[in-house]
Amino acid sequence: MSKNTTNIILAVIAHPDDDTLFSGTIALLADKNIPTHIVYATSGNGGRDISGQNLSGNSLAAVREIEAQDSLKILDTKIPPLFLKYNDGELKNKIESLRNKISELLDEIKPTIVITFGPDGMSGHPDHITIGAVTDYIFDRKDFVENLLHIAVSETRAQVYNSVAENYIVEHTVNDSAVNLKVDVTEYEKKRLQAMTAYKTQFDKNDCNAIGALITKAPYEEFIIARSRGMKDGIFDD
Repeated sequence: MSKNTTNIILAVIAHPDDDTLFSGTIALLADKNIPTHIVYATSGNGGRDISGQNLSGNSLAAVREIEAQDSLKILDTKIPPLFLKYNDGELKNKIESLRNKISELLDEIKPTIVITFGPDGMSGHPDHITIGAVTDYIFDRKDFVENLLHIAVSETRAQVYNSVAENYIVEHTVNDSAVNLKVDVTEYEKKRLQAMTAYKTQFDKNDCNAIGALITKAPYEEFIIARSRGMKDGIFDD
């Protein structure tokens, strides 16, 4: 089967706001006019609302979808996100359904690069772990997709997290040597912070201040190239 000659990115993540983990990369890809599809397995209906609106369930999910759309607009993405609307916290019970859906999406979008979570879900969240494992499984069965990236936080970057906010201890780090893709997102500092503040149900002022400090001190994002069938040079260069 022939490979794609045009870069197309597909990010498969669990919840609205997971995109803030690699928002600078999303903004960089948008600047390079590389089509980037963001797929959320859930709409976050099982989460909490810190905005004071006392939202929960479907009402919270509806607002979180709007927040995700607003956040991605700040990053200048051109393609509207897709929400699969599985129940938050229940992905582990929907593995076969998820496999079918992710397989359909890969066949439809024909991405060259897929981004998702690694085996520890980066945070240990069961939904992160499940959507990452399902996406890995489907990637291995689609030989037209060239590369699979796992979102990561190295031990060094975790130390930066901890230095700017004691409440942001990263428990699931990877060895620095495991990170084989570091994306310089220095010029997207303002957009990254603005994109985060769009999630008013998820992040308060203290959260944004802490992450703002992190963005300044560690102006890069990290990935593990988990599978590679030939990464094209320059895709993630600024």
